[in-house]
Amino acid sequence: MTTNILDLFKRCNPAFFYDLRHNPRRCLTFPDEGVHNDGFDNMHNEYILYYNDVIISPEGEEYKIVDMLGKGTFGQVVRCQIKGSKEKKAVALKVIKNNTAYTA
Repeated sequence: MTTNILDLFKRCNPAFFYDLRHNPRRCLTFPDEGVHNDGFDNMHNEYILYYNDVIISPEGEEYKIVDMLGKGTFGQVVRCQIKGSKEKKAVALKVIKNNTAYTA
């Protein structure tokens, strides 16, 4: 039933239009209110992460966030897929808190 659902909607209503950019972004970090770092970090100095966001490494590798694996004293761990990888390989990335004691 849900296979090719967009095609089904278009057949039912030719004016139907779908764009991924209009999807609400599910927040994976709580609290999710931006307080520090120009609104990018919450009150615990944790970077606010969203489902399907892309993290780019200093080497230029792109990782698409799939899910939150956990969080602890030093930061958050997210499950990601390497963008452009044909195998849809999953990796875990640790996002360190924006705290001088952890990043200096």
